[in-house]
Amino acid sequence: MKLLATLAFFGTILWGPWWLAIALAVFLLTLWRSAATLLVGGMAADLLFGVPVASLFNITFFYTLLFGFLIITERYLRTRLLD
Repeated sequence: MKLLATLAFFGTILWGPWWLAIALAVFLLTLWRSAATLLVGGMAADLLFGVPVASLFNITFFYTLLFGFLIITERYLRTRLLD
């Protein structure tokens, strides 16, 4: 199941809409805590499609920062809610 979800995540990065990739990232992070997969997926998306956009303050690595923020938020909430 984890392998299929990971393959679906990388497939949506290449061929799917952005919102589905983010939804699968949240799914992978909450169920299996696969932070490395998210960072690799974010780097792949940014290296393939990342273009500096003026409205986003010329950030090239947007998906990597977004997935990093998701990982930090998940770790913080998991420790706070389970304690």
